[in-house]
Amino acid sequence: MNIGHIVTAGLLGGVITVISLVAQLFFSAGGFGASFFFVGWAFYLAAASWFGIWGLIANQISAILSGYIVGRPIPVIITLWHAFLGPGLFMILMKGLKANPELKSIRDYAIFLGASVAGAFVTVLDLLGTMIYVFQLMPVGAFNFMFVGLVIGDFLVTVIIGIPMFKYITPYVKDLPVYVEKYLA
Repeated sequence: MNIGHIVTAGLLGGVITVISLVAQLFFSAGGFGASFFFVGWAFYLAAASWFGIWGLIANQISAILSGYIVGRPIPVIITLWHAFLGPGLFMILMKGLKANPELKSIRDYAIFLGASVAGAFVTVLDLLGTMIYVFQLMPVGAFNFMFVGLVIGDFLVTVIIGIPMFKYITPYVKDLPVYVEKYLA
């Protein structure tokens, strides 16, 4: 760990906040910043894959800031860990199964897409479970519709934005001194 990792987490958290807000404003699913095409999802995955725990911290910073800006109540913001848990599972699967983030083989693509869906599943469960069942900010009947829509939306973001980003940007990120090969620098 060095100061570069801390700075990276802070700066990346700010960048992902802006990207997340754009998605929440233009592709809103209603209800405190949920989005059916959450572009920030691809950046959550990249941050976790490229910067390990520091990327997950950046994701959580983004979730706190964007949640506050879109009007989520403070208790909800504090209890939501969707930006850490889902991308964290993605990171563990990608690194644990030794998938190359540059997506050089069919196996890498399969793990990448499977890990993304697993992460999206966990992320959306945390997000909706907290907002619907813990704080009752949305009707219970919205769960199934929102769950399916958000997971499919995250998958589309993974395919449309995530694949090109991982394939073409990862080689450059690997050259940075803040790149994390495993989980923690």
